[in-house]
Formats: sequence, structure tokens, C-alpha cells
Amino acid sequence: MAFAYGQLSLFLHNPGPVHMAAAEHALAYVRGTHDQGLSYCDPGAENRNVLTGWVDSDFAADSDTRRSVTGYIIALNGAPISWRSCRQGGVTLSSSEAAEYVAASAVAQENAYLALFYQASTAPLLAPHACGKTMLHVFL
Repeated sequence: MAFAYGQLSLFLHNPGPVHMAAAEHALAYVRGTHDQGLSYCDPGAENRNVLTGWVDSDFAADSDTRRSVTGYIIALNGAPISWRSCRQGGVTLSSSEAAEYVAASAVAQENAYLALFYQASTAPLLAPHACGKTMLHVFL
């Protein structure tokens, strides 16, 4: 939904029939999934307070600006607490691998912020757990 919202918001000043159809499709998705939601529960002692992050990028996905798109989700105890989908700040010229490292850097920054935020709580966080090859390189 975050990506669809971002793409549709680019055409708010002059939407066409294609954009209206895409907006109706997004609203139909929301109507069809209104009974679904996030579940926050205690995962058990050995999995408690574990931050897990997933990240991906799409090299030069925006055909207008040639910027890559980054998306990430960070979960605490298996439930999402932070997510984002956006165009990267600059144009990566070399390869899709560079776009992956830019995306991994963004989620590592968010993970560091969340770890500092949760240090103030009474329950300490376990070491960040990374899912995906790019994330492992950033955290190690």
C-alpha cells in the first residue's frame, strides 16, 4: 500500500483515467482486507525483543527520474513496527548492487534508531537479526 500511495500521489495535480482506476484498485484491496491486521504477542522467552529487518530495492525503477526504489520492514517480536517505500535520494550509476547497498544503509539507520529508542525501555533488545544477504553484510 505504501508504494501504491506514493505512486498515486505523484499525479494528484492532474489525475487521468489510469490513475483513477489504480486508486479504485487500491481501495478495493483495502475493502477486501479490512478484517486483517497486525498481531502483537509474546513470542516466548528465546525470541523476545528481537529486531528483524527485510530490505529490497529496484534499480532505476522510476522511469522519469531513473532513481531506484527502496522498501524495508522492521519487525519486533515478529510484528512490523517500521516500514517504508520510497525513491532513493540519488541516482546510482554503477549497478543494481549499489542500489541494494543504499537500501541496506537506510534500513540499518532505522534499525540503529529503533535500537536506541528501545534501550530506554526496561527490556533490552537482543542483537539485530538480519534476513537477506545484503542485510548480513551491513550488520556484520
